[in-house]
Amino acid sequence: MSGLKPEDGHFCKVPEDYFHQWNAQESADLIFLIDGSVNVGSDNFQYIRDFIVNFIDNLDIGPDRFQIGVIQYSDEPVTKFYLNTYSTKTEVLDAVKRLQLKGGDEINTGAAVQFLVDNHLIESAGSRASERVPQAVVIITSSESSDDINQAELLLKQGSIYSFTIGRRGADTVELLQLATDPSFTAMISEFRDIANLQQQFLPLVTAVARREIIIEPLVITEGG
Repeated sequence: MSGLKPEDGHFCKVPEDYFHQWNAQESADLIFLIDGSVNVGSDNFQYIRDFIVNFIDNLDIGPDRFQIGVIQYSDEPVTKFYLNTYSTKTEVLDAVKRLQLKGGDEINTGAAVQFLVDNHLIESAGSRASERVPQAVVIITSSESSDDINQAELLLKQGSIYSFTIGRRGADTVELLQLATDPSFTAMISEFRDIANLQQQFLPLVTAVARREIIIEPLVITEGG
């Protein structure tokens, strides 16, 4: 975390004329970055899958609204689908329902975030960042990362990416907070069967991001630690 201030990435209010100035509407590019390691297990993976299905079902999906992508990671990250792979809610939900646990022993969250930025949050993969559409990720993990996440934290902050983190008991609370945009954007659960209870915490926040009701202040990098 060297060079990052604790206040980096906090929110500021949106100017009243923002919507008129940018013709903004409720839209966002949202990626689910899912731990698919053996540490999760097939039984628990269904709870994660159901959570994502129910979450998406509450969003307005479309090329000019919410776009959804999914990455599953363990030893290596794997694209399940891109932001522009599917354009309707039915297609997205069907794709999520087909997800199966990837497997793998390691939980390389740092590498997965790098993969997200390099391969998903780009125009050819459907990203609308150039149109000022918010870029967001929900990271769901079962344990502390097997690799270093400091670069991942920097990538998220430099890219003004709204980052939500969910960890099961065994995950590192400090890591979850480090990767999250704000402490309110993170949650720890005892078991993955409890993940459904997080809808009420995260859905209003994701919707507020899409409505430009909260925005991230620019990252300020200072010399030294």
